Amino acid sequence: DYNLLGKGYAYAYIRNVLSSLSDEAQLAFLDEYGAFDLLDDVVSPVVTLYFACKRDVFPSWAKPLLEEINTSYIAKIEKLKSLF
Repeated sequence: DYNLLGKGYAYAYIRNVLSSLSDEAQLAFLDEYGAFDLLDDVVSPVVTLYFACKRDVFPSWAKPLLEEINTSYIAKIEKLKSLF
């Protein structure tokens, strides 16, 4: 991922790779790479909204994340907390 040629959030790169693969290839990639961390379920929406809010116009692709923050996000935090 050469977006802005900067160092990004690690799980975002994994997600980018997975989005371009077939279901079978995704499973093979994750089998070799390892488990996709539950931390990403909590951090990803916040990181994505941060970058969306930095734009002059709030992007339409980020609007579903606002709904997620207002609905299912707390459950994701609780699931992550239960691991500790």
